[in-house]
Amino acid sequence: SNLHLQCTQVTSRERDERLLEQLRKAAKSRTKGVTIVYVTRRRTAEQLAETLSEAGLSAMAYHAGLTSEQRESIQQWFLESNNGILVGTVAFGMGVDKPNVRRVIHYNPSSSLEGYSQEIGRGGRDGKATQCQTWLVPEDQVAIRNLPCSDWPTKESVERLLDRLIGQPDSFYLALGKLAWEVNLSSGVVGTFMIQLRQRGHLDLLPARYDVYRVKPRCDISEIVSRSEAIDPEAVSAIVASLVKAKRAYRVNLVVATRQYRVPRTRLVAALEELSLSGIIELESSDLMHGYRWVERIARPAATVKHLLKRFDASMEATQQRIDSMLEFISCKECLPVAMAAHFGSRRSRPCGKCSTCRGEGPWDTQLNSTDSIGDSAQKAMSDAMTEYPDLFSDPIDRAKFLCGLYSPAFMRFRVNRHFGFGVCESVPFPTVLAAMRAN
Repeated sequence: SNLHLQCTQVTSRERDERLLEQLRKAAKSRTKGVTIVYVTRRRTAEQLAETLSEAGLSAMAYHAGLTSEQRESIQQWFLESNNGILVGTVAFGMGVDKPNVRRVIHYNPSSSLEGYSQEIGRGGRDGKATQCQTWLVPEDQVAIRNLPCSDWPTKESVERLLDRLIGQPDSFYLALGKLAWEVNLSSGVVGTFMIQLRQRGHLDLLPARYDVYRVKPRCDISEIVSRSEAIDPEAVSAIVASLVKAKRAYRVNLVVATRQYRVPRTRLVAALEELSLSGIIELESSDLMHGYRWVERIARPAATVKHLLKRFDASMEATQQRIDSMLEFISCKECLPVAMAAHFGSRRSRPCGKCSTCRGEGPWDTQLNSTDSIGDSAQKAMSDAMTEYPDLFSDPIDRAKFLCGLYSPAFMRFRVNRHFGFGVCESVPFPTVLAAMRAN
């Protein structure tokens, strides 16, 4: 009840002016509290944070393209701030619990009501009145609809994924993020495809494990064995003998410890955990490995590829339907809390009296004129990119991603975003660009 939902339709220029006015007013207010501004693209986060900083406001950008150290530093700054402005993509917010978030502003609309409810839920956790403002620029919906298309798999990438899997032994472990990078798929898509292969009866799950263990001894290394007499002595000796000096700690080479000293991995991991519980070492684990066991190997790879692509198409259609629901919600045709309650299956009949609709604003028109072509300049940019990167654009899907400014692992590896043509069609719907690429 303390979250005041607002949605206002503006032009892109009006949005920047009114946002700056809104934040300057908040900075002068006696009410202390921080602001989260959500944007769709990383580039927008950086540009907007810079604009706000130049206007004398305390603002920082946060997105998945930053290093883990940078993200941790910015999060800490935000948690300690009383008037800071965090401009971030949806990568920000999970696990962040700060009571005095006074404003949650959507510079670009959310892509779903589920996401929107989580994002505004980070505001007003102290129970005090909190403004939840969405600035609606109709052209934004192109970016919102295009962004999920960065996950769109090519047939070749799915075939590469199955090739990697078919060659695995009866039981195996994979780092899904690394695998996704190698086959040019997003890690989310690889994880989804692995679930679907389980559903088809091909794979079964094994307990996950970590691939990397780092040790910080709390005593001299030579004393670890003598101080751990109650723990598996053979495993502890193998661990100590396999320590490799790293920057911040020692890395445990489990492969060497298993092969050279013939101690099973399960015993080594158990000994590491006991050493940690005993206070003899500090233990850090990373690089989660997912384990699988073949139940029925894939006999018809081509049919399986076709099935996975068909399932992805269905999930993409569901994603676009969620975007439709979000745009319908922020068009302000009825009380916003009433509409949100109905979406989540609850009944609420009394209008809130505080939202944009209840205050007589709207309804807003979110319709856009359709675009049928991409223009000669985009075609020339694509031709130039194909000459510069001849191995990256064999599939029309990859060419459409390039023109729409959407990232793939291969694009990041070769830094394709530096090419002048990357994103020249970011204001054009992805299906339109894809149709143009398939027509060539």
